[in-house]
Amino acid sequence: MPFSSLVSFHRGVAFVPVGAAYLFLVRRMQSLVPFEPVRAPHKTKRFWVSVAFFGLLPIVLAPLYMVSRGYPPFPLRVQVRSGIITFATCLAFLWLGFRFGRTGWFIVAMCMFTIALFAWFH
Repeated sequence: MPFSSLVSFHRGVAFVPVGAAYLFLVRRMQSLVPFEPVRAPHKTKRFWVSVAFFGLLPIVLAPLYMVSRGYPPFPLRVQVRSGIITFATCLAFLWLGFRFGRTGWFIVAMCMFTIALFAWFH
């Protein structure tokens, strides 16, 4: 049914039925699929929860892993620098993944694979 058939005119003023008017006022629902792109990732709660979890997890677990294996802990200076680098890399990768959706997550996976290969062979 075309929109013009929904509109009635009375004395030069257009009247739209309530149901049709409501369709124009409703915003699109946010996708429930976690891999859909987001226009502004830094404004979403899901992004910042992911940054907190994946950014702080290696910073906290790396010293615990070293101590559990019997290695001496790194100096605080080294831990702070590596923590900053880890957090910045995590922030950039998560932003890329959230901003560009599936394509971004694929690029993140390829970057992680390249970093893992580089670390393995050097």
